[in-house]
Amino acid sequence: MDWMQIIYRSTLFRHFEYDEFLQILPELHGVVRTIKKGTILLNEGEQVSWGGIVAVGSLATMKTQFNGAVSILDFIFPSKVFALDMALTPSRISALSIQSLEASTIYTFPFHGIELGWMQTPQRERLVRNILVYLANENVRKQHKIEITSQYSLRARILTYLHFMSSRNGSNAFIIPYSREQLANYLCVNRSTLSHELSCMQQEGLIDFKKNQFLLLKKPGREG
Repeated sequence: MDWMQIIYRSTLFRHFEYDEFLQILPELHGVVRTIKKGTILLNEGEQVSWGGIVAVGSLATMKTQFNGAVSILDFIFPSKVFALDMALTPSRISALSIQSLEASTIYTFPFHGIELGWMQTPQRERLVRNILVYLANENVRKQHKIEITSQYSLRARILTYLHFMSSRNGSNAFIIPYSREQLANYLCVNRSTLSHELSCMQQEGLIDFKKNQFLLLKKPGREG
């Protein structure tokens, strides 16, 4: 699949025919960039006047704590929109950093590219709705992250996340989008500690897993 097909699958272009997408894309004045692993796309405190969509690879949003430690807030995979939520704020000041986790291809477009005067009314209404859906999704993702990481015990964090993924997939068997290292970062724990707890939960018959394939076997007791 080429990069344009992946960009087309993003939230920004939902309910657009592919022919419409091809007409709209040049009007966004975007560029396709291939970046190396570790490339910083945005630093905390910088003004952001653009949005982006991942075509190939993965990015991470990061936050620097008061003591200098850097924590990963979330991961951004192909077809996902990023940075546009901050570009839409009045200050346009970034509250986080964005860095590539691997060699990646991204599509970025200036904020003025989504000014809607050049669009036909039906297209403009669809694009506005899509932007609102994107903003709502970002808000829900952050709420889920707060709910998961606010759990007192590591096991409760894991189970809260796995039950969320089970509900989202409509099945007790599902694939998570994270590697073990990424899941540890998402849950704000050490990888070896996470692996140990997962093994214990598997031995106790709560879950089964192989790499990033998980199966919830039974409901746990109340976790603190």
